[in-house]
This record gives sequence, C-alpha cells and structure tokens, in this order.
Amino acid sequence: MTSKLLYSAIGKADRTLFNSGVNRQMRNFFAYLRVAFNKVDAQRLEEVGPDRLCAEWVIKNGGAVQFKNHQQPVKEYNSLNTNNSAQIRLVDGTDSSIMALGFEHFKGCKAIEHIILNRCKHMENEALEQLVYVKNSLKELQVTNCSNVVESGLLSLKQLNHLQKLTIYGFIYIKDFNGVVSQLKKDLPGCEIVTDKQ
Repeated sequence: MTSKLLYSAIGKADRTLFNSGVNRQMRNFFAYLRVAFNKVDAQRLEEVGPDRLCAEWVIKNGGAVQFKNHQQPVKEYNSLNTNNSAQIRLVDGTDSSIMALGFEHFKGCKAIEHIILNRCKHMENEALEQLVYVKNSLKELQVTNCSNVVESGLLSLKQLNHLQKLTIYGFIYIKDFNGVVSQLKKDLPGCEIVTDKQ
C-alpha cells in the first residue's frame, strides 16, 4: 500500500499522529542540517583559510558577504571568488540560520568591519560573546529582531572596544532594554548607539 493510500485509510486521530510524527522528523532533520552547516570544518579551514571558510559558512546558512575591494555582496556559493586570500569586509546574516556554534568561523578573519545580524532566529547570547574574534576590526554592528538574545548577550558587546556604531532593537525578552542601553553607553563611550528604526 502506497503512503498516499495508507494516509487516506487511517482515521482522523491517526492522521494527526502520523502528521505530528512526520513534522517531528522534519524538525529533527532541519535541526541536524543547521548544526552541520554551522560546525567548523578544521580540514577545510586548513585548505582554504579563515576568510573563505567564513564566507562559505555565512552563505550556506542563507546570508551574504562582501569582500574588500569588491562593490557587490556575494549571496551564492558558486559565485565565491576562488582567491582564498580575499578578505571579508562585511557579513550580512539577515534571515540566516547562523547560530552560536558557527561563530568560531570569525576566528582568524582580520578585516571584518561590519556585521548585520537581523532576524537571526537561531542565534543565542553565546554568539555575541564570540564576536571577540573580530573585536580589533569591527566598526559597525547591527543586532536587531533576534528573539533569543537577552540582556547578557547585549551586555557582552562591551568587549568590542573599536566599535563606532551599534544598532540594537526588537528584543522581545529583554525587560530593561533602557538599562542595557545605558550600560552599553558607559562601556562603549566612543560608539554611536541606535536603538530604533530610523
């Protein structure tokens, strides 16, 4: 009996159980993929270097990168430059599946000046803590509408002492957002902090 015939033959309650089982399997499969696409591949790192591997990570997870001396961002894996010495200038993680596990890809990237983290629903506080890897080059950071980020995640940004502009808003679980902003202004006196859409 084909799965379609089987599906039509079972009762409504059983169909609900059938669907929930399929949905659970699909969720588990995509969770596995997210982890697989975020884990650092040490062998690949040795082959292509940190910037190329970081670019591959961002793009595989639905984001985009812009390299130094290039005007256009790269969004497609097959459009990546074969020059492994090219350095990333900008990372746009908007609507991507990047998560804390993958932020180790920033290690060794020396030229990243601008990172956009907007609607990154799989990103947690630990991800922001790992931005320490790019603290010497990072000048502009946007962390917006990332629902899993709470106070401690934003407060960890104080380590980014070369930051010139920080844009933060849209956190549904932060109760004292004004208090967080006030503390960041003290910790990052040379940084412009933008807290709403303009």
